[in-house]
Amino acid sequence: MKKRILSMMLVLCMVLGMMPTAFAEDDTSGSVDVTTFAELKTALEAAAAAGSGDTTINIQNNITLAESESWSAVNIDGYHGADTITIHGNGHTISGLDAPLFSGGFAGGSGLVVDQLTLDNVTINDSTSSTGVGAFIGSVDSMDVVSLTDCHLTNSTITCTGGPRVGGLIGWTSGYNNQNDGPVDTQITIDNCSVENCEITSNGSVGGLIGHAGANPATYHTIRNCTVTGNTLTSTDDGGWRVGIVVGTANVGELAMDGITESGNTLAQTDKEAPANTLYGRFVPGDTGTLTIDGTPVFGSDIVAQNGSSGYKTLSAAVDAAATGDTITLLTDISEDVTIPEGKDITLDLNGRTMTVPSDCGIEVLGQLTVTDSGENGTITCTDTPIRVNGSGAKFTLESGAVISTDDYGIYAKDNGTAVVNGGSISSKDAALSGNNTTGDMNFEVHGGTITAAQGPAIYMPGQVNLTITDGTLNGGISLRMGQVNISGGTINSITKNIDSPSEYYGYSGNAWLPDALYVFGGTYTSENATYGNSLNLNITGGTFNCLNDQGSAIAIYDLGKVAQEENISISGDAKLTSISDTRKSYQVLSLDDIGVTNSAYGANSGKVNSTITGGSFSADPAEYLSEDYRSVAGEDGLYTVSMKDTVATIGGTKYTSLAKAIAAAQDDDTVMLVADTTEDITISGKKLTLDLGGKTLTNTGIGKATLFVGSNAVVSVQNGSIVGGASYYNIQCGTEADPTGSIELTDVTATAGNDGSSMIDNWGILTIHSGTYTGGMNTVKSEPTGTLTINGGDFTCSYAASYSYNGVVLSYGTATVTDGTFTHTATTPNWAYPCAFMTAKDKDTDPTPHTTITGGTFTVKHSRGKSIWGYGKANSSNFEISGGHYSPAPSTSAVAEGYGVTDKVDGYYGIAPANAITIEPLTNGKITTTSPAPEGKKVTLRITATTGYVLDTISVKTASGTEVAVTGSVTSKTFTMPAEAVTVSATFKKADYKITIKATNGTVTAPATAQYGETVSLAVTPDPGYELSTISVKKSTTKVTLNEDSTFTMPAGAVTVTATFKAIPYGIAVAEGITNGMVTVEAETATVGTTVPVTVSPAEGYALKELYYTTEGSDEHHAIEAVDDGYTLNMPAEAVTIHAAFQKLTYTVTVADGIAHGTIAAAATFPWDDTVTVTVTPDTGYELEKLTYTAEGSETAEEVTANEDGAYTFTMPKANVVLNAAFQKSVYTVTVDEKIENGKVTVDPENASMGDTVTVSATPVEGYELDAITVTSGKTTVTVKDGKFTMPAGNVTVSATFKKAAAPSPEPSVSTTTTVSTDVSTDIPSADKKAIEAVLDDASVEGIEKAADTGDILDAAGVTEADTKAKQVEIEITTKVIAEGADLSAGTLTFSAAPVATITIDGKKVSKDVPVTNDMLNGKNITIKLPLPKGFVPEEIIHISNDGLRQHYTAQDFKVETAENGGQVAVLKITHFSQFILNAKTHVHTWDQGTVITEPTATTDGTMHYVCTVCGDEKDEVIPAVPATQLTLDPPSVRLAVGKTQALTLTVVPENATGTVVWSSSNSAVATVDETGNVTAVAAGTTAITAVLGTQTAVATISVVCGTDTCQYYTDVDAGAWYHPAVDFVTEHKLMQGVDAKARTFVPGHELTRAQLAQVLYNMENPGDTASEKSFKDVKQGAWYYNAVIWAADNGIVKGYEDGCFYPNRPITREQMVTMLYRYMQFKGLRVDASSEDWKSFTDYANVHAWAQDAMAWAVHNGVVNGIQNNQLAPTHTAQRSQVAKIIMEITMLYDLA
Repeated sequence: MKKRILSMMLVLCMVLGMMPTAFAEDDTSGSVDVTTFAELKTALEAAAAAGSGDTTINIQNNITLAESESWSAVNIDGYHGADTITIHGNGHTISGLDAPLFSGGFAGGSGLVVDQLTLDNVTINDSTSSTGVGAFIGSVDSMDVVSLTDCHLTNSTITCTGGPRVGGLIGWTSGYNNQNDGPVDTQITIDNCSVENCEITSNGSVGGLIGHAGANPATYHTIRNCTVTGNTLTSTDDGGWRVGIVVGTANVGELAMDGITESGNTLAQTDKEAPANTLYGRFVPGDTGTLTIDGTPVFGSDIVAQNGSSGYKTLSAAVDAAATGDTITLLTDISEDVTIPEGKDITLDLNGRTMTVPSDCGIEVLGQLTVTDSGENGTITCTDTPIRVNGSGAKFTLESGAVISTDDYGIYAKDNGTAVVNGGSISSKDAALSGNNTTGDMNFEVHGGTITAAQGPAIYMPGQVNLTITDGTLNGGISLRMGQVNISGGTINSITKNIDSPSEYYGYSGNAWLPDALYVFGGTYTSENATYGNSLNLNITGGTFNCLNDQGSAIAIYDLGKVAQEENISISGDAKLTSISDTRKSYQVLSLDDIGVTNSAYGANSGKVNSTITGGSFSADPAEYLSEDYRSVAGEDGLYTVSMKDTVATIGGTKYTSLAKAIAAAQDDDTVMLVADTTEDITISGKKLTLDLGGKTLTNTGIGKATLFVGSNAVVSVQNGSIVGGASYYNIQCGTEADPTGSIELTDVTATAGNDGSSMIDNWGILTIHSGTYTGGMNTVKSEPTGTLTINGGDFTCSYAASYSYNGVVLSYGTATVTDGTFTHTATTPNWAYPCAFMTAKDKDTDPTPHTTITGGTFTVKHSRGKSIWGYGKANSSNFEISGGHYSPAPSTSAVAEGYGVTDKVDGYYGIAPANAITIEPLTNGKITTTSPAPEGKKVTLRITATTGYVLDTISVKTASGTEVAVTGSVTSKTFTMPAEAVTVSATFKKADYKITIKATNGTVTAPATAQYGETVSLAVTPDPGYELSTISVKKSTTKVTLNEDSTFTMPAGAVTVTATFKAIPYGIAVAEGITNGMVTVEAETATVGTTVPVTVSPAEGYALKELYYTTEGSDEHHAIEAVDDGYTLNMPAEAVTIHAAFQKLTYTVTVADGIAHGTIAAAATFPWDDTVTVTVTPDTGYELEKLTYTAEGSETAEEVTANEDGAYTFTMPKANVVLNAAFQKSVYTVTVDEKIENGKVTVDPENASMGDTVTVSATPVEGYELDAITVTSGKTTVTVKDGKFTMPAGNVTVSATFKKAAAPSPEPSVSTTTTVSTDVSTDIPSADKKAIEAVLDDASVEGIEKAADTGDILDAAGVTEADTKAKQVEIEITTKVIAEGADLSAGTLTFSAAPVATITIDGKKVSKDVPVTNDMLNGKNITIKLPLPKGFVPEEIIHISNDGLRQHYTAQDFKVETAENGGQVAVLKITHFSQFILNAKTHVHTWDQGTVITEPTATTDGTMHYVCTVCGDEKDEVIPAVPATQLTLDPPSVRLAVGKTQALTLTVVPENATGTVVWSSSNSAVATVDETGNVTAVAAGTTAITAVLGTQTAVATISVVCGTDTCQYYTDVDAGAWYHPAVDFVTEHKLMQGVDAKARTFVPGHELTRAQLAQVLYNMENPGDTASEKSFKDVKQGAWYYNAVIWAADNGIVKGYEDGCFYPNRPITREQMVTMLYRYMQFKGLRVDASSEDWKSFTDYANVHAWAQDAMAWAVHNGVVNGIQNNQLAPTHTAQRSQVAKIIMEITMLYDLA
């Protein structure tokens, strides 16, 4: 119908154009302002009249109908010419209407647009209308557009009894879609509207906004952001429910609701109950209706399934239409069979509905189907087998919902079909989950959910199966035949029913099943495609199996023997098997005979059941089925738990129950660890490995074999444990006489002989002993002729001796080397025995000659006839070569190596060493002492004592032959290594140079760096500027040295410190006079140099500081005063100052407001206040300034700026920033009619117009004449006139006309017009931009050109005459060519040209093509052009350039951006002519969202972050680089915790942005645990290591857990929460300090520590043993508890004592003495101690540290050994408490790893 109406309108326009022009004088179209009821009524009636044209009505104020007035609803009759009526309410209200504002509208071409209008107190009582009633419009019938924006209905009542549809705003809507006569698409938009506090009643549909929406399909509704509150909506209709808060009935049209706000509404309908969704009453969509609420579609009652926005009347239809990946949602209960075709993968959401499957296997899955239930109680039900999964590509997955079969199977899979259960439930009478496999395996996975069979089993597998169960509950058990089955979780319950007759179970007829939770019915089925042959592999690593009747097992394996089937059963991990049966085990392998059932269908037992049980728990002991090395143990819960037997040995993480098994499994270079004591005889041959006894004991079995035998080609290292021999034979044997290729190495081994009839160790190969204890045997070690023996340490003891017999602790027939060790023969009887510590022997001349080399060791024989070293048989002492060691008795001299001799007996032993003398020549001014003689190689110490005031100068040690020997050490102690001959020591002493240390601040003291004892030293004192000397002193240690008046002193015998203090001089501060426009104040009148003096600056109002400085007396130089956060500060110089300041006016900014249209304004950016601001005003062409204002910051008033006499715009700058604004208005020009026109009359409307306005020229010829031409001129420019109208230029115009005699009319042709669009892109556009434009170019369109084009002009331009068209059918096809001519999208520009051309066809014959349709052929009516926009391109301005160069600017308010049909964006612009369009946009910069992490970076691999542009939707991925950690540190590194306490460990990662996840672990979680953030919880007493790992980096903290009481576990006076508690525990555990009172268990942490006690602590740390020294103090007596500690500390330079020769051991130690002793102890340990740091000088009392302690204090502060006390003091002379020392000892122990 729409096309027909358009054609009729074109013809009508042509007819009207040929009528006398006087007819046009009645045209009332235009804009009307109304202020009263009468004006409103008149304006609306006029607008709705036929031929009215588009009309705009502006309501200028509120309008109220008087009681005497009545409103007649206006009808918009588009069929008879009414066009679009626009009403601008401007926020006003019309009150008191007693009828709808509009009764309705009809026919395409008409429309109603209303905005910003409120109707209040409307009262409508209607008993006649049967279509629609609404306050704004009753019925909408086939109108082009109805738009209500910001419209409101309040406090109103609408009551209708005639059966109409009633809505608050609109009653009834319909488009028109007769395809033979239309259609007319009706667009209805309701935006930001409301209905509040109204009563609406009808006996039809009732809606808060619309009563009945979309009676025809061509009706399109958009309702956005509307509010419906406090209303009563009632229908008395006796049909279905039809009352809705927004819409009463939604019908066959399209309806979208978004952002609806509703509250307090009451909905009612006679004898009906409101539905769940009350936004709409009912939805009757037919085949075309759609309803969406906030983007979610709503479907009609006949729709059973939904896929996205589409609904389907059958599930099969939904499946047929679905694509892979789609989700179909059930909307109602259904009864239907359905097939999922091969190749499709879809999801079915039951949505709480019930799907009844009529047929067996009614759901046939050939593709992939996933079932979920987003609602509650969603169910698929069938009498027998609702779902069949058929074929290798078929897969069924149950995520949620229920599958119910009232008879046999629930889900049936066949021929490689797969069924997966992740959730939900499956239930049936017999087998809930089953299948068959004629051509392939069955594939089942259960990861959750519940599977139930009333009679069992829940899963029945009659053939080959791949079955995986990780979770879920199975009620009714599992029946298996063959295949691969893996069960790691879940609960499997048997049926609970007991059967009287066993044959009901075991006969397997009909529905009889076995009673077990899981049973294997083996060997009864053969698949044609058997993946696993006929075997079953059942692997159970978890899950619970419960037999709930007393006739079955949790797992039963029935060995039927029909075929040679192999059944491999593995049970491990956390599997749990229980049965309530007294006669059946929880796990059992049975035959039919075992259960008393005879069935001829099965043969004898096959005996091929392989049970491997390595874990799990069982209600009956499974011992008969356990794997080797495993055992079952009954627990308190009655269950038998299976675990590996005790581990005896391990290799890596692999455990072994015997050492022999571990040895057998070991590979070369493996380490075999013994983890438990064991009694075994071990043989190792052909392997290279380490046997770590792990502190355990290997004991001989007593069967006459060696406990450890290292045989052929074996290389074995044995360490760390014990080996006990047997009652006979060797304990350890290496090789044999026949095969001496074995090699053994012993380290930290304790070996004990079990008899003295043989040697304890026998060696034919290579034996090396590094350490350990070796006891017993005829010989403790015997090395045979082929043996090689090396002993580097260890304790060797033998007690066997026999009369007239030689036997040794070690007996060697071959080659032996001894570097260390103790060799003791303890026998003292019998009298004529000859025991030896070490023997070498040779029995036969043919034996190799033995040889033994000894360089160290201790050899002891207790027997009076014994020998320390002895050669036996054909060997003698010359077979020894001894160059070291200690012997008792003395060895034979023939055994001593050349150049060595036996030393005198010392402490019961004879040594081996050369004897060389040390001679000291006479000395002056000092002495040297040492011990002489000394053997070669001994480190000799020379103790040097200089006379007071002297120091060692030179020292020399020379041999008798004159060779100089190297000497090292200090001036008090030198050492050298004794050469192989005597030496002479000579030395000289010189006067000592003693150090002079200067301590001075704020001044300098100059003196020589050193001086000799007795020398006169002069001091030069110079104060810093601004200071003067206060005090000066000289001290040697704490002794004051006399300082003479002339600043000289005599140098004592020791270093001195000169200390000088200087005090600051106060200087005056003044403020200069004459400072204006502000004030400067200073609180202080004087200040000392360097003092920071606050200066307060107070500018006068409107002024700011320009300059602030000071000058000094006698100088004009400006010195800036520093600005700080809260003001200004003067840094006081060393002289008096005067402060100056200058102030200047404040400067304020001038900015121009955004959004000024049709002109520009400009001014300078800044001005001081009170200056004159000049504003430049430049209106656009055709415009003039309406108003110029400025607004001061903080003010809401805009001040107007008017022109001066000279035309300039100026104002005075206020004391504030200002914003300029301007409004421009169109200039008004005059339209003058030429007075000399003949043969007719010309009038114009209007007579005054602005640029761009349309001026209508009416030309009326006198009788017999007709209009020839109309001319309009503006100056010398001719203005185009078309259809009696022209566009006003920017200037006055003159209108003239000529008339000619009229010709006789000729027959009119029949003319029709059609339109199309063609598009193209210029080749000059860059390829990237061209591609982006081409992607959207098809969105271009042009509408309305057929109305605007003058067909006569087109025919004239084509050369078609009236004769050519007379009485003919003329068709004009107008094609608009839209071409993208230029683009730079990155710069934000895009240019289109649009030019229409016409093709003319007369009576079916094309006569002209591509005739340009020029702008003067267009009659000025609006044409809509839609320009396509590339993705992300958003124009802010469109410039329309006409052919004559006129530029028309359109801002974003003048056009809109819409979404085209294919989803792209188009700019929609109303135009009256064509030419060029320039689209300008800001350069599009992507605005990325916050991003989504796709892949987290690890420590070694990069991650990925995904971003989406919030402007254009573009996407990108960026790499999140992996940043590996380079260092990890845990703080604190060690912690003491009481049981139950927690400690947070702080992990410092370098770099801080390192990626990856930190993994925390505890080496012993039974002691302490750690969570993923480093929080440690103490569990039980003990020690554990907490490790943090990030990538390749590791950090470790030591955690020691003590008792959980509130006090320390060692002392009663140390609180568990005290800061020193961990330290006290530490020093106690490491035996560094102990309590004061052992009985009272007190530590007394607050007591002072004495000097002797600290020496004892350091001695305990070192544990050097007894001390022998010539060093002594007068008050340190031998036998005192601290004697050894003090003497040891003095010998090693850790303590010095006092000058009086005393140590004063019981004096409390001061803090500086403490750090000095610690510092020297670190030096003694050879550790690097850096004393260069100046950190310690940051403390206020650092000058009190004595010179001898300064280096130590620098080290201690820098390394955190001491941290100062209150008031930032070091307190060097304060005493140190026991608790403080404990803390410091713990800190340095950890700092230097001394523990």
